[in-house]
Amino acid sequence: MKTLKNSKTGEIKRLHDQAAHKLVIQTFLGWVYTPKSEWKKDKSVVTVEMPDKKTKQSKDEGQKSVSYRKGSSRKSKR
Repeated sequence: MKTLKNSKTGEIKRLHDQAAHKLVIQTFLGWVYTPKSEWKKDKSVVTVEMPDKKTKQSKDEGQKSVSYRKGSSRKSKR
């Protein structure tokens, strides 16, 4: 795995060696190798956006549906 940074946008990515090499050799895209510590530093900062209390969510928005399969992958022991 290699860590890449886009010199134009500042975006940091971790990619497999071959994919990283393909991006770096295309110099017009602006990707360069960078230390993994840059990627780790970026991961430690987490931004959480809270919705305003004034906006109402629709009934389906923000809720996950659960589907139950007919069969079970486990077999009961009797």
